[in-house]
Amino acid sequence: MGDQERIRQLESELARLRRLVERQARRIAELEAPLAKDSHNSSRPPASDGLARRPHPTRAPNGKRPGGQPGHRGHTLALAETPDGIVTHAPAVCGHCQRALTGVPGAVVERRQVHDLPPLRLEVTEHRAVAVRCSVCQMVTRGAFPQ
Repeated sequence: MGDQERIRQLESELARLRRLVERQARRIAELEAPLAKDSHNSSRPPASDGLARRPHPTRAPNGKRPGGQPGHRGHTLALAETPDGIVTHAPAVCGHCQRALTGVPGAVVERRQVHDLPPLRLEVTEHRAVAVRCSVCQMVTRGAFPQ
């Protein structure tokens, strides 16, 4: 067997081995892909994550405690002056003696307001073109729809 023939044989085997390695690399990636998924990067439920905890990202300490910092006023949704409706939650019976409390005046001890968006409703507007006959020339003129 000559040197040229031996080189051709080795080159063809090298090409075959490269194709094999490429196929195996694709197969390994295919098999490892599901293992890398959890509830944070796929549609899997959190229960499928297993018992291992995810490592928390490391952050450089900046000396501040978590949460609101001293001196920060904060922002909350203000109570509306005139709410659209008021629902009073008064006890029906005494929690101690079980006597009825209907008609007994009480004092408001806590107020909370719930802000709800009204349900979306389709608004339908009908446009009508009207034809009018002129009393002088008797010609009919038709109204035009807005563009």
